[in-house]
Amino acid sequence: MFLELESWKKACIFKGASIFEGVLEVGVLEECLYLQRSFNLRGKWIRGCISNVTYSVLINGRPQGRIKANRGLRQGDPLSPFLFVIAMDYLSRLLSHLEASGAIKGVSLNNNCNISHILFADDILLFLEDNDFFLNNLRMALFLFEKASGLKINLSKSALVPVNVSLNRAKECASFWDISCHSLPLSYLGVPLGGNPKSNLFWRNVEDKIQKKLNNWKYVQISKGGRLTLIKSTLSSLPIYQLSVFQAPSSMCKNIEKAWRNFLWKGSNGSKGSHLINWTKVSKSKEEGGLGISRLQVTNKDLLSKWLWRYFSEPNALWRRLIQCKYKGKHPGDIPSNNSSSS
Repeated sequence: MFLELESWKKACIFKGASIFEGVLEVGVLEECLYLQRSFNLRGKWIRGCISNVTYSVLINGRPQGRIKANRGLRQGDPLSPFLFVIAMDYLSRLLSHLEASGAIKGVSLNNNCNISHILFADDILLFLEDNDFFLNNLRMALFLFEKASGLKINLSKSALVPVNVSLNRAKECASFWDISCHSLPLSYLGVPLGGNPKSNLFWRNVEDKIQKKLNNWKYVQISKGGRLTLIKSTLSSLPIYQLSVFQAPSSMCKNIEKAWRNFLWKGSNGSKGSHLINWTKVSKSKEEGGLGISRLQVTNKDLLSKWLWRYFSEPNALWRRLIQCKYKGKHPGDIPSNNSSSS
């Protein structure tokens, strides 16, 4: 029942609590639905879900009476992410209008590819050229959105990340917004940004996660069958997120597989034990006589190959447009793969 958003910078929905659980003004949602020409039966359903929220207070273990809520949803309501998309499309339209009128200016790869904001769950990335005029206009736009929606930007979880801007200027801009100032490389939504994927240091967070799991199992007696299950179900899934985006160096893959190998044959407490079977055979499928443990480099290539398929099957995707703008419409096979930046 998701609404079609006209903007090609579409919002995304992901798991997690929404900031709209109990704070979003109902009138804003209705206005957004009217603007999208979608205030029909679905709009009435949404209005009913929001306006009929009641709570009961437990007294001596029994609910007593009902308290009608003036705004918001029930805690953890599955409708919450959907309402987020509706309201954030309102903000997206506001920012796009400001960009079109010249009030703000985001990142421009060329005349046909400009981007000022990206929405992801309850996070928003804002791209802005270093200019006091743009800074003031953006701040005013967000202030108006706060007043209209009833939302409040969490400044303690916001940060300014300068790119090709001096440190002193970055700190000056951060103080204007009353937020912290960070620098690249950094981690965003679990993925490192601004580092070198060919460096083992770039993958240190993955190795640390695996080592932390192994330390948790250090004093637990686990059979070889149990250790095999943990490798296939838990340890092998930890690098997947990062392997889906970046090409991993072979040395990092070998380090992680070495940790798996030692855990399988020796356990996590480092007890004595020999590697009874060559790891190449262990990593084969069960049909070929192995144990079905995936090789990281093979998994990495498979996951990255999916982006090639998506490139041709998603012609209007934002990420595809950015790649076309950056590399001037080159075929993916002609794009150099020796780039050392995670961007």
